[in-house]
Amino acid sequence: LIAAAQAHVNDTGKNSLIGHNGSDDSTFLQRLDNVGHWKGSVAEALDYGSVSAFEIVANLLIDDGQPTRPHRGALLNKNYKQVGYGFGPHEEYKTTANVILATDFQDNDELPSVSVPDGVITESFEAKNWLEGAVRLTCEVTTEAEGSKIVRRYVKHWELSDGSTKTTTEVYEIG
Repeated sequence: LIAAAQAHVNDTGKNSLIGHNGSDDSTFLQRLDNVGHWKGSVAEALDYGSVSAFEIVANLLIDDGQPTRPHRGALLNKNYKQVGYGFGPHEEYKTTANVILATDFQDNDELPSVSVPDGVITESFEAKNWLEGAVRLTCEVTTEAEGSKIVRRYVKHWELSDGSTKTTTEVYEIG
């Protein structure tokens, strides 16, 4: 399940795609069939732009914009016994996460090699210097002239696990 989830994240992230089909029009079920065999039922939940596990799960449970709340239903379905996940960079949304749930899944004997791209997310200034205890980040980015320099200012609004909030500012010279 992890191989299928991470492969979809890697493919859609680098190609700025959203949704359950890959850049080659592969479907969720085709990706699963490439890595194993399933019985019963399976579900795929996708999230874009979240930078923490808490934020991913919260967004999928809230499932805003989805009238039938399919992601919420899948995550709370007691029949799912197995989970696979993928996480990585996305060209447009910064990050993408994929959670695959299954009632019964068996990996193929030989799995394709799939890895998380190195360092791409951690190099993002938005996610750099993650505040201890933070569960969510909203970031305002501005570029401005300061004298003869051009600087990029990151105002980060943090939501902490204890319910409090904190705002920090980081300034980087870019030219």
